[in-house]
Amino acid sequence: MVSTILKCYLWRSDNEWEALCVDFDIAAQGETYEEAFEQLKGAIETYVEYVHSLPQHEHLKFFTRRSPLALRIKLALFSKITGLLRPVSNNGPKGTVQETFEYATT
Repeated sequence: MVSTILKCYLWRSDNEWEALCVDFDIAAQGETYEEAFEQLKGAIETYVEYVHSLPQHEHLKFFTRRSPLALRIKLALFSKITGLLRPVSNNGPKGTVQETFEYATT
């Protein structure tokens, strides 16, 4: 079994959190940081299960689907900048936060 680490970003937008896995171009939302990340992890797990149900020769095109390069660069930069300036908050982190999610492939 092989494990893969995916880059995921979360950010606060108005009254909710948005989450995006840039390696699979999968998004989710939640009222809290934790809820958005859990929703995203669930969406990734569902996606991976679906891809594994497909014929083997189709896996590559689904496992290499990425968000547009400009968006990946923008989120990486925002994550680095806000990481340096991030204040402590009762509602979770501020700004754009980079997370990783590990999943197993067979």
